[in-house]
Amino acid sequence: MKLASLVLVLGLGFANSVFATQAMQKIFIERYPQLANTQLNSCATCHSPAVAGFVNQYGADLQTAKLDFAAIEATDSDGDGKSNLDEITALTWPGSRATDSELLIFPASTGKVTFNHGAHQTDAKYGIMGNCAACHNAAEPLHFAKIFNDTVSIKDKAHATCKACHVAAANPAAPTKCKECHVKD
Repeated sequence: MKLASLVLVLGLGFANSVFATQAMQKIFIERYPQLANTQLNSCATCHSPAVAGFVNQYGADLQTAKLDFAAIEATDSDGDGKSNLDEITALTWPGSRATDSELLIFPASTGKVTFNHGAHQTDAKYGIMGNCAACHNAAEPLHFAKIFNDTVSIKDKAHATCKACHVAAANPAAPTKCKECHVKD
């Protein structure tokens, strides 16, 4: 009986660590039930784009607040001028300035650049397949920080790193010319 109890306790402890994200999502939805069937009922709300460890600034603020959602409702985690609660109410990302969890839009005078981070991470045609260091290698002078900040120019990095990767891929669909990345509204 003691062995069975020990196995049960260890099993429950392991299950809780494995399902921590799902548990946090459940707590998030209990706090904000109106979000149950929205894009915010996802891991990306706290994790994309990652700025520290594997969380975005909203996730980092939530950790600092000891997982007290109410304590960070007035905070503007992503620095866009709107409180986390205002963003949650508007169904926008409290930890990212992006309009989609993995679709990043960079403004530029020659036309905005829309970058699908999720596809670049997981789609085999991009050849990255989860290797974050392909773009986020701190040892490289032109690496990209793991933060989405549309107020900081990444022009030089993008022109050097992205274009070089696209040319090396020898994929005719990979953009290599200005107007293939920059789109005017």
